[in-house]
Amino acid sequence: MLNIKKTVTLAAIVLFSFNSYAQDKSSTRSEDAMKIISSIKKDFKLKTLSSENKKQLGDVFSYFIEDEWYSWVIGNEDSSVSKFKKDKFRIYDLIIANKSRITNITFTYFPQANQIFWIRKQYVSDSSDKVLKAFKVYKKEKDTKVLKETSNYGFTMKKGYIDIDIFHVAGKEGLIAYIDAGIINVK
Repeated sequence: MLNIKKTVTLAAIVLFSFNSYAQDKSSTRSEDAMKIISSIKKDFKLKTLSSENKKQLGDVFSYFIEDEWYSWVIGNEDSSVSKFKKDKFRIYDLIIANKSRITNITFTYFPQANQIFWIRKQYVSDSSDKVLKAFKVYKKEKDTKVLKETSNYGFTMKKGYIDIDIFHVAGKEGLIAYIDAGIINVK
């Protein structure tokens, strides 16, 4: 009888493990990520949001909500002089700070196109030596185009993408700005 209990218990654990593994990534998002996704949905006045859209939204910001993070949101209704508070065209500007960087992600909803355009800007500070070393490595990559290079900054773009990186040095301090963008078709 004891062996049957162990077998049933083991089978239940294996079944649960495979079931958990089979779930899509959006179902395993953190509670904090799901709160942000719900906030975007509410702010954009969307009745529903598909699992695919939840995953796409989460993929844009989930990496940054770790390491003692904090966030703030600015949108259509935050300025007292805004004349577009109730506009169907919606802006959701998510600002996240954590131990390693400051990230600003602006989601803009275009209801007539049923699309969300996002632009993500990450700012990472380090020593000027490390920033210059990163720039030298980065500009050697075959899909990188150097748009402008001066004595204190390099402005680069990844070919075929909306992906711009700026490497900036001033004295012993340096900063890298990673900027990319994309579109989510709302379903």
